[in-house]
Amino acid sequence: MSFFRGAFSTSSLFINTVDSVTKRFATKKSAGSTKNGRTSQPKNLGLKKSGNQLVYPGEIIIRQRGTEFHPGTFVGMGKDHTIFSKTIGLVSFSKEPKFPGSKKTRRFISVAPLYTENINTNIDDNINTNINNNSNNNINI
Repeated sequence: MSFFRGAFSTSSLFINTVDSVTKRFATKKSAGSTKNGRTSQPKNLGLKKSGNQLVYPGEIIIRQRGTEFHPGTFVGMGKDHTIFSKTIGLVSFSKEPKFPGSKKTRRFISVAPLYTENINTNIDDNINTNINNNSNNNINI
């Protein structure tokens, strides 16, 4: 028994087993996974022109999702609910009841025209008549 105690001590067994186990280190750093990186493009929503600002035909007044604001006079609404001006004028905001006698209101955006002449004529009609007049004048036979 004494032979085994001197030859194999517990400390020598422990050191031999630790030395025989080698650690393996990574040669490349692991990239890992991320939960970010899915940002969407900005939609640029919101008010582009405020009250009493001058707007020209086709100028966007507000970009919105849904009908938070409704189109009033001399204002149009696109298929994505963008409200734009149809004439030269000043932007005005108002609240009106949803229907007569209602307590709920809707917000409307209107354009007060600067020029009152030829308001009822359509812009496309004016362009077409100008094109037709110019084309008739320029024809040389």
